[in-house]
Amino acid sequence: MAAKREAEIARLKANDPELLTVNWCDADVGNEEVARLAEALDGNTVLQEVYLSHNKRLTDVDRLSRSPPFAYLVK
Repeated sequence: MAAKREAEIARLKANDPELLTVNWCDADVGNEEVARLAEALDGNTVLQEVYLSHNKRLTDVDRLSRSPPFAYLVK
């Protein structure tokens, strides 16, 4: 699973036009991974949705909220 997330981060940095949604629901994602996700979004103009629900280690999404506007779900 971690390899898939790293691949998606690389695709976000490259502004991959086919990567419209990141779904990391129930993926044991924590604050560090989401911070890297937020960094990857700098300059990304394609991503439309991020799903992060059901990640117990995730407690801080402030950095993500400063990224470009898109829909995201955190529960």
